[in-house]
Amino acid sequence: MAPDTLVAEDVAQMRKGLEQRAADPEHSGNLHFALGLVSDANGNVKDAFEQFSEGNRLRREAQPYEPNDISYQVDRYLEALDPSRIPDADRDASGGPIPIFVLGMPRAGSTLVERMLGRHSQIEGLGELAIVPHMVERIRQDVGPERLAETIAGLDQPALDSMGRWYVARARERMPTDSEYFVDKLHMNWRHLPLILRMLPQARIIDIRRGAMDCCWSNFKTLFSHGHPAANDLRDIGTFYRDYVRQTDELRSRAGARIHFQSYEALVDDIDVQSQSMFSALSISFEPQVTEFHLSKAPVATASSEQVRKPLNRKGIGAWQHYEPWLGPLRQELGELAEA
Repeated sequence: MAPDTLVAEDVAQMRKGLEQRAADPEHSGNLHFALGLVSDANGNVKDAFEQFSEGNRLRREAQPYEPNDISYQVDRYLEALDPSRIPDADRDASGGPIPIFVLGMPRAGSTLVERMLGRHSQIEGLGELAIVPHMVERIRQDVGPERLAETIAGLDQPALDSMGRWYVARARERMPTDSEYFVDKLHMNWRHLPLILRMLPQARIIDIRRGAMDCCWSNFKTLFSHGHPAANDLRDIGTFYRDYVRQTDELRSRAGARIHFQSYEALVDDIDVQSQSMFSALSISFEPQVTEFHLSKAPVATASSEQVRKPLNRKGIGAWQHYEPWLGPLRQELGELAEA
């Protein structure tokens, strides 16, 4: 049921539930998010912000988070992975279907891009695959977090070839068709770009990016089912966004055309031109039906399930401005990115 279709009795029941389940932080946090969505839909922004804030406070208690851990890892990756360790694109590589990674921040348009790609006759969307994080975690367990970046940067060619084949084989197991390409839209794969760039020179990579204030605010007001603890605090999500931009921008400068930058706002404003440009960057022939993403019958298991079943609109662009009086900590943490 959409938040704007709830009646006063529904809201009263949720508030009563808060009183009855005050000792259950997880349940109470969920109710605060639900009430926040109702107030947001009704334009009651002050109450909405208070509900989202309380829901995030409770989730933060249950999910302790240290933002400097991500910042440290980004520092180490950028120190270890100089351009000479990033292979050129190999668009002729064989050995199975070719991966297309759609990565970036949560709530930035990765589901939209995946559904567009999945409308192509030779591309199959596989959703969010946990394969690369599993591979990185195995390396981390073997060498420790301090040596993770150095180890990935130093992998020799036989090891990289073997890991690339293993990734493709695991993905192929999930493909019901023999499509030439598949999409892995695990947005958090931006954190593992150094390994992806090294072991999969044939891969196409799309960095879908949404404006910082809109994106971070959307993260803060979303109840993530699989956990995204950085989103539970305005400063933490601002730091997380900065680290994402810092790593992907620098690696794009080192890897050249291997990473295609795609603005979410530009895609919304002109899907025809932007989609053709995107397919050109991927070296895949354009097919007009890709712009009819909302007609896709593929299941959606993310918070974007409602939006991607409708044609594009600008409804979410600039939504943060309604909450500007309370977003000072976020703006401060983002710095110049808040204006980009």
